Amino acid sequence: MHLNYEQVSWSFSEILESVAVLPQLLLLRQTAVPTVIDSYYLALLGSYRGLYILNWISRFADKDERHFDPISVIFGVIQTALYVDFAWVYYSRQRVKLRAGGIV
Repeated sequence: MHLNYEQVSWSFSEILESVAVLPQLLLLRQTAVPTVIDSYYLALLGSYRGLYILNWISRFADKDERHFDPISVIFGVIQTALYVDFAWVYYSRQRVKLRAGGIV
């Protein structure tokens, strides 16, 4: 059996990329109110993931590029779910009520 190290490295990088947001997500869950840096980071993550999904759609629409890579799809979905969870935790932490009844 011939092992293609380039494919193994690419697959490992996709798997690692999908879970790279976990430390930030765990840290965000431990803080009461996120900082401004978190909001910029979240905006960049969301735009990156949105462009990535647009790339998937455009590649699927092109008949020459259409192929199914299960590792890319599975871990892309996992990464998207983690980013959605990250956005939800950030949004829920931003809605901390102040004493006067306002919302941060």
